[in-house]
Amino acid sequence: MSVDILSTLNRGGSGLNITTLSTDLASAEVAPRKAMVQTRIDSAETSLGALDVMRSSLTGLRGTLTALSSANITRVTSDSAAVNVTVDDAARVAPQSISVGVQSLAQSQVLEFRGFSGASQSLGIGSLSVDFGTWEADSFSVGTRPAQTISLGAGATLQDLADGLNGIDGIMARIVDVGDGTVSLGILSQTGASNALRIGTSADAASPLQQFDVSAGPGSVQLRGASDALLTLDGISIRRQTNEIADAIPGVSLDLRATTTDQPPAMISAGLNTDLAAEAVTNLMQSLNEFRSLARSMTTRGTDGMAAGPLAGDAGLQALMGSFDNLLTRGYDGLGDQPVFLSDFGLITERDGSLRFDRSRFDATLSQDSGRIESLLRGALNAGSEGVSVSGRPLRDPAPGRYDVVIDTDTSTATIGGVVVQGVPTDDGRTLYAVSSGPLSGISLTIDAGTTRSTIDYGPGPLDSLGAYLDEVVANGGILDRRENAFSTEIAENSDRLTALDQRMTEIEARYRSRFTEMERVITQLNSTGDYLTSLLDSWNADN
Repeated sequence: MSVDILSTLNRGGSGLNITTLSTDLASAEVAPRKAMVQTRIDSAETSLGALDVMRSSLTGLRGTLTALSSANITRVTSDSAAVNVTVDDAARVAPQSISVGVQSLAQSQVLEFRGFSGASQSLGIGSLSVDFGTWEADSFSVGTRPAQTISLGAGATLQDLADGLNGIDGIMARIVDVGDGTVSLGILSQTGASNALRIGTSADAASPLQQFDVSAGPGSVQLRGASDALLTLDGISIRRQTNEIADAIPGVSLDLRATTTDQPPAMISAGLNTDLAAEAVTNLMQSLNEFRSLARSMTTRGTDGMAAGPLAGDAGLQALMGSFDNLLTRGYDGLGDQPVFLSDFGLITERDGSLRFDRSRFDATLSQDSGRIESLLRGALNAGSEGVSVSGRPLRDPAPGRYDVVIDTDTSTATIGGVVVQGVPTDDGRTLYAVSSGPLSGISLTIDAGTTRSTIDYGPGPLDSLGAYLDEVVANGGILDRRENAFSTEIAENSDRLTALDQRMTEIEARYRSRFTEMERVITQLNSTGDYLTSLLDSWNADN
């Protein structure tokens, strides 16, 4: 327990606790001002916390918009078991029907080395080299992959060789019990004609290793040669090293399961799935309503007995919500003949500003033009000429505007948005141009013969505009950043004021203590003089 030394020693003075009295008087003078400053700090910290909640909500909403902009609303089907299809990037899939004929599947090379007693059979010392390339009869053409070497030391076994082969990219080796008391070493390459293997042995390799030398040709140890997949897309012949093909149809992967040489080609159909589209719009409505409800609760002024929100009356946040509501109700030009509204897709604004989803209105819009849903989710991409059709979606977010298309009929090339693209003729006499670089990377144009010039118009849709605005709001220097900096500055300034008031209180308390100490000295002196006079009078009275 602390001891008030001044008050303890102050036995002959006023009897007051001058330390406590000094502290109380100083506190009475400073405490009201400290309370006001602390209230400002608490209010600013509450507002700063509310802004952090809003930032998190805005970031979540932005993520939802990004996900919806690539939402899979397209159903892609194949009418043949020979070709399976999956959607990789729904934003790039255009409504279409494509004929896919499969002449041959991609296959791996299979080599079998027979007659071993078991996996532990010793092979001796030596090394094997493995080249990758293409076999044509007994002639081998080395490919671009570097050769690999496997070195075997004393005591190396068949299992050691299999392990060494499995350590090389593009090779799978396994030891198989064939059931006659012996095992075989099977070696498989990757699919594709250029992934075939040529195995050679070093000149000093032990005799058991020599049987793996097929540098002069695979001969009888080859059970199957490596080959490419051969197929046609709407009559256009293409070749691929694998049966999983992701670059033939924008946004779609093909999985070749069998050939179609004895049956009609597979028909790949891509079209709008209205249920998935409705689900995407419903998710959009819920996300927008959740953010709007949070923002309104944060900025409400607390009328009709309701408590005010932590950001009530904040002009910057009120301006943010005004712009946000405007983006939900305004029309978007450049996406077709008429402006596009969220209400066109069944997102109806209620009297309180919230949204509800009207499925019947949504279905009515899509029944008139199913492609309009793309303008909502991903903006619009339109050709400016009759003889030009556009499919796919830009992989990046190009700047809104008009892009020139210039076709050179002599070279079958087109300059699209400043990028030169080589054309591929189609069965119907048109030319297909697939853009793989530049601002419009990801789209494909099919152009009629004789067309030499056109344009491509790209315009952002509601989701694009909402996303761009949210990026602006949460960016450095944006509305939230400015308000957060303002509140942080207010907290820092008022914290400095609290420190100054604490120092001021210490100074006032010291001044009071000094004055009370001087008072006690005078009182003590007077009390001492009084005691002396009393004693003197008592002495005189006693003498008399």
